[in-house]
Amino acid sequence: MKKYLASDIDGTLLKHNNGSNQKRSVLEKDIQAIEFFTKQHTLIISTGRNKISTFQLFDRLNQQLTHTYYITSNGAQIFDSDRRCIFQMTLKKEIAEQSLRLFYRLNTHSDLLCSVFDGEKIYLLENQEDTQEIPNLSKIINICVESKNKNMGDIQPIFNQAKTFYHCEVHQNNWYVDIVPQNISKAFAIHFIIDLDSENESYQLGAVGDSWNDIPMFEIADESYTFHQSPTEVKQKATHHIDHVYQCIADFLEK
Repeated sequence: MKKYLASDIDGTLLKHNNGSNQKRSVLEKDIQAIEFFTKQHTLIISTGRNKISTFQLFDRLNQQLTHTYYITSNGAQIFDSDRRCIFQMTLKKEIAEQSLRLFYRLNTHSDLLCSVFDGEKIYLLENQEDTQEIPNLSKIINICVESKNKNMGDIQPIFNQAKTFYHCEVHQNNWYVDIVPQNISKAFAIHFIIDLDSENESYQLGAVGDSWNDIPMFEIADESYTFHQSPTEVKQKATHHIDHVYQCIADFLEK
């Protein structure tokens, strides 16, 4: 049976393997397990990162993976193994404007940083003057607000108020909040890929991640994996708790 494994990046593949004070890395055993898995099955990289930082990471790792799709910006852009874009959706202009107004209003202590991605370039914003550098707000793929202090409390007001917006989706990942087009999620993107790729074959879907924006893909997976140190709500949604991705792959291949 064909297997698909959807894997998050940050906190999942890329994490503090040598202690919280050390630089994040990708475990060599995880890389080897992925290479083994993709010889016969399909990997779906599923991340909130935009395409630029996603592909830069895999270039640094010198990983040109076969049988791999890339979900970026929580599903607003999808790429095949040759990094060709096969799906893209943009935010409505009024939602982009509303999101930026919310960011400026709540960033009273300059504890937040906003990144706006238009599909080709990342714009970093801290004050209203920075918005003038963005050429076209109708082409925005996603807006990400992060806490400079890596404090979840800093971004909670952004998350709570953005969730009241219409015509968009809001995803939380630790100290990040991502605002993406309506109906866009990792789960939506996984369905898109499988519908395109599976040719009505029977298949099994596995998913591994560490945060709240991974829950949608847990809910559609046959087998879902998260880490012992993940937030309680995330662990409650996963069927298996692990320490490393290679353990997830080994278990999923046996199912």
